[in-house]
Amino acid sequence: MARTIQPRSTGRQSGFTLIELMIVIATLAIVTAIAVTSYRSSAVKTRRGSAAACLMEAAQFMERSYTINMTYAVGAFPALGCAAEQSEYYNFGFSGAPDADSYTLQATPINAQLSADTRCGTLTLDNLGVKTESGTASVEECW
Repeated sequence: MARTIQPRSTGRQSGFTLIELMIVIATLAIVTAIAVTSYRSSAVKTRRGSAAACLMEAAQFMERSYTINMTYAVGAFPALGCAAEQSEYYNFGFSGAPDADSYTLQATPINAQLSADTRCGTLTLDNLGVKTESGTASVEECW
């Protein structure tokens, strides 16, 4: 004959109370808020780094062009793949028109990057390698 096991009756049911469940939910909400904020900050920094690298690539193009033509006056901003990849977050171009002896490249944040990256703002790079930013952060922080 099979023996059935009867649960012990302690007078109290096992499980989670509403308070315990609310504590777990509140903890998860706090951890999620911190993680999302950290992710957004990292994404902004990554896009800014990509824009700075694209400006460096454009500067290399300008120097190659100067070596061949003996002038920086090339007309339009070079059609670079990095500029196309970042087109949702930055507008790339010249600050003023390049002349025979100088140029200034700039990456202007747009859309989500504009509102998220107020500390650095527009990044610029000139023919002497001088890097600037239009925000409140230092050049070292932005570049």
